[in-house]
Amino acid sequence: MVSMAKKVCMAQGGIPNINGDDRGNHQFVIHIKIYAGNMAAIMERCLRCLIDEPEKYNNEVIFCVDRTTCTPFKDFILPYMKAAGFKHCEAQSYLRSFISAAYTSLLSKFDPGTCRDHLTLNAHRFLNGKTLSTVQ
Repeated sequence: MVSMAKKVCMAQGGIPNINGDDRGNHQFVIHIKIYAGNMAAIMERCLRCLIDEPEKYNNEVIFCVDRTTCTPFKDFILPYMKAAGFKHCEAQSYLRSFISAAYTSLLSKFDPGTCRDHLTLNAHRFLNGKTLSTVQ
């Protein structure tokens, strides 16, 4: 991931920066699903222990929660790119970056080797966590 991010930064002349702050929210959704799944498994295990051996557990369960936070991908990768000597590029609009990624994806269908250092539409969606329908 870091090597691909470096290629993109070299092609862009720095770390791509898109106006707005809605980046990678899909990761929050994925994280919540994983966390909720783990939590459900923990709860199920506790209940099974109470059903199977109530005396051993004194007929009670203590439920503790933590505050788990997520890190958007852009915030995660930023220190690596700065350590490699890259700085933020001038910010551009989401629509402009979307059109550029769509154009790159279209070109890559005809000649896959020509667009290796540019974001494809799938990579753009992964990094920026938006779809065109959410642009205001």
